[in-house]
This record gives sequence, C-alpha cells and structure tokens, in this order.
Amino acid sequence: MTDFPRYAIYFVPAPDSDLYRFGAGMLGYDAFSGEDLPFPDSIVDAVPDWHDLTHDPRKYGFHATLKAPFSLTPDKTEAELFAACSNFAATPRTIPVIKPVVGSMQVHPGELTTVTYEIANQQNRPMQAQAIPSYIPAAATQYFRKVECFCFTAIHSANQRCL
Repeated sequence: MTDFPRYAIYFVPAPDSDLYRFGAGMLGYDAFSGEDLPFPDSIVDAVPDWHDLTHDPRKYGFHATLKAPFSLTPDKTEAELFAACSNFAATPRTIPVIKPVVGSMQVHPGELTTVTYEIANQQNRPMQAQAIPSYIPAAATQYFRKVECFCFTAIHSANQRCL
C-alpha cells in the first residue's frame, strides 16, 4: 500500500438512466442503493457462471474509468485537482458518435472475432480517441486480443475502425 493519497477519475451514469440500469443489472449490484440485483435470466442462461465472472467488478459498481489511479505531483493539491476536474466537466463539448456496426454477435474462446465500429466526428476539427475494450469480465480477457488500435489516429469525419 502506498503512503500517499491516490486519486482516480470515474464516470457513473445517472442512477435512473437506461445505461446505468443496464450496467448495474449485468453486474448484479446497484452502487447507489448498495443493493444486490438479480441478473437478467438471458445472461444466466447463456453463461451459467456469470455470478462468479462478475464477482470482482461487482464490488466497484457500474462505472467507466476515465483516469486510472494516480498520485498528485508534489506541486499540486487535491483542491487544484478538484477545480481542474470541475472546470473540465463544466465545459460543453461535442461528443463523437461511436457505435458498433452490428448489434450483437456470438464469440467463442479461441476464435478471432472482429468488432467494427462506426465513428462520426461531430466537431469542426480533427479529434483523437483511445480505444479501451472492456466488454467482458476480467476472467474472460485471456480470450481477447486487440488487433488494431485507433488511439492516435485523427478522425476527421465519419469513419470505421476495427477492434
């Protein structure tokens, strides 16, 4: 354990949003209420050990890690970090549209599967994005390999990228 404070930046959808209800249901845990939730029957039927596979992520609740744990540089304070995050969050931005080309697919351990995304830059300037795939519980990540990264490819207009 470190002897200095660690920080991380997360996004959690509003508790009444469809996205949050979906994610919390898939994890079987509502971080806002602190209550366990039943898994959808369809996922339990398809993946009987889903409860075990989601054990570790369940304790953190449904969220997106925007910045993994870090420590502050010696010349910065927690108040400055909070102010910088607040200013960033208060600045309106156009959000790019990133969606998979197909709505669903079946994958099998050991098989190579390509997920193609359609990306539409809504801004009037090039943007860069980072792809961090996280579709599955950590226990299943041994079966996935990212074959292309568009982390540092400028996106000027509608485009497709594979993961």
